[in-house]
Amino acid sequence: MWFGTWHLGGHGFGPSQAQDSLDLIDFALNSGIRYFDTAPIYGEGKSERYLGKQVSSLRNEVFLSSKVGLRQEGRHFFHDGSETGIRNALFASLERLNTDYLDLLSLHWPDQDIAISDSISSLQRLKNDGYIRQWGICNVSEAQLQDIPKGTPHQLRFNPLHHNWALLDASQHCFNCAYSPFEQGLLATGRCHLGLNKLGKKDLRRRNNYFNSSILTTWKQRVHTDYLAHSKQLSPFTLEHLILLWILQFPKIQAVIFSARTKNQLRSLLLLPNLFHQQGYSLSLKSDIRNFIQSLPFSLSASQPR
Repeated sequence: MWFGTWHLGGHGFGPSQAQDSLDLIDFALNSGIRYFDTAPIYGEGKSERYLGKQVSSLRNEVFLSSKVGLRQEGRHFFHDGSETGIRNALFASLERLNTDYLDLLSLHWPDQDIAISDSISSLQRLKNDGYIRQWGICNVSEAQLQDIPKGTPHQLRFNPLHHNWALLDASQHCFNCAYSPFEQGLLATGRCHLGLNKLGKKDLRRRNNYFNSSILTTWKQRVHTDYLAHSKQLSPFTLEHLILLWILQFPKIQAVIFSARTKNQLRSLLLLPNLFHQQGYSLSLKSDIRNFIQSLPFSLSASQPR
């Protein structure tokens, strides 16, 4: 489980105080989290700065993942998969993160004006130069995955509401990291699960069509009603735990990038790795839990996982 930091800095995700973000990172570190995922555009660079400040004393113990290929100017975003753009973005990230190398640097989004193979060659040169330990890719198409080397880290948006079985099949040779497991908070039980009514006017999630979709209403009615009706049988797992379990049941997914805005949210999510040991469960879950997990996905297409 990797800790995602898109929300740190508050830009586009509602108001956030710097000290709250710093305290959350400290809490994550003290709770044993060592994998952190960020990007230059997260919080307009604040996410990287906060991480750089808090993890510097533990740098050798922490896995830092950031991205290139997408830059921000004001409220506008631009693709830049050129070698100059990639190198400049990396060096700016290294400064903000207060480190001289990254464990993973991924192409955030492919640049339609530059061949993805050229962007990957630029990443490989950065690896050869010692600035990064590994390079990866995010948000690519099935066709773009064909020539990607085996074991390459690959981030894909994947949850019970948004899932692409064909893409998952095409990426089975990669190290797949599922991001947005709760669809930016929409599938969880916090205030954002109520949709647009709980978002500010400048919240980036207003661009997410699921927040104003009939699909959401249908999914909520079915899943939340079912969870409440069987909460005793499903205990001690929360709805968020069960969504993570649904994602991690797929052998083609090796990691999930989750997030939390508060210590209480993070504390609850981090109970999941210990529940199997403490409760005597294994991934062969008791039938009530297994049946609920299998009912989670909303069928967006006719294709099914293989």
